[in-house]
Amino acid sequence: MPKFGLTMEEGTIDEWLVEVGQKVAKGDILAEVSTDKITNSVTSPEDGYMRKYLVEEGETVPCGEVIALMTESAEEALTESSGISEAMPEHGSTAEAVQEPSPEARTQDSPVAGEVAITPRARKLAEEQNLLYSHIKGTGLLGAITVDDLKEHGKPRPDEAVQADVAVPSTASVPESVAASGTDYVRKLSTIEKKTARTMHDSMAGTAQTTIATEADMTQLVSVYRELKDRYAQEGVRLTYTACIIKAVAMALEDHPRIRTTLIGEEQVRISNRISIGVAVDLPDDSLIVPVIRDANLLDLRSIALKLRDLTERAKNNALQYEELGDASITVSNMGNMGVTYFTPVLNPPEGALLGVGAMREQIVVNQGHMTIAPVIYLSLTYDHRIINGGPAARFLEQVVDTLQHFPEI
Repeated sequence: MPKFGLTMEEGTIDEWLVEVGQKVAKGDILAEVSTDKITNSVTSPEDGYMRKYLVEEGETVPCGEVIALMTESAEEALTESSGISEAMPEHGSTAEAVQEPSPEARTQDSPVAGEVAITPRARKLAEEQNLLYSHIKGTGLLGAITVDDLKEHGKPRPDEAVQADVAVPSTASVPESVAASGTDYVRKLSTIEKKTARTMHDSMAGTAQTTIATEADMTQLVSVYRELKDRYAQEGVRLTYTACIIKAVAMALEDHPRIRTTLIGEEQVRISNRISIGVAVDLPDDSLIVPVIRDANLLDLRSIALKLRDLTERAKNNALQYEELGDASITVSNMGNMGVTYFTPVLNPPEGALLGVGAMREQIVVNQGHMTIAPVIYLSLTYDHRIINGGPAARFLEQVVDTLQHFPEI
């Protein structure tokens, strides 16, 4: 089990992406591994053949524990040298874990009577495409049915055999075959989805959340943004309104340490010395992740724009590092580009505040008795009322708005 970050202690095998017996090259992705923060890919350290899984999909093991065995050739016998003996799983001896199964052991390792041997990926494909496979003679290791076997010989399941609820492995996108069949779609939550569900439930149950909202004329910010956007573009930097908001929040946090407060136990609070801002990123599979811009108050707008784009792109490509998540002073969630005006964000514990950004829309603004059309932005601040009172929250939000309305031309 790789260690993707200094603080990572264990990982969960979400999915094996190669078949037992399959030839792989150095750098090929072998499996997807998730933690409570992130999902990452396990790559092959050398050329060789995948010979045995020691950890099944859904199992969680400590970093450093052997999760699979590979050999240089498909015929090579599995021996102690095939794995790292001192890091063998605790559920069996080293010799038991690495020896090629005897005929008796193969019988024990095979499916129970009446159950067909099939690789995890082939089983997943059969469930997704609703295929029958019991008639197939597998060509994989120990006679297991492989994906290629299934693609060549699999038979569509008769309509009457389709269950009302089709259980499929964890994936955020509904397989086309299931969607087209008109059946209900049932799947397992991924590790990160389960973590998110627990976090959001604990957040609502364990904090005193309240939300305040405001709207603000952004005429000057739009003017500055348009000027800076063209200038930055010539330098290859993509400027967004989110970057401007992050800069304003970072500046305001310097003057409002109460917003950087988290509760420790029931009798202590901690005020973070660093100003690090999380950014909620909507992923292609409809899940959510919050990478963090560290020491945002020490960065200029150009650097924030570059960092924001880098984190967002790597988040969507599942390439974030473990240390780029968690320990933020506050999170910014921008749903304005989806047309949302107001919303009540849910805190991302242990953070004490989260700023929701709504759409910027042109509307009538009355200024000194005169009506004009101006771009107006909507902001909503959720905070933990146990440690942040309404006054400090309102003053912080007021300073964020003031900074946006008098944005420095940098």
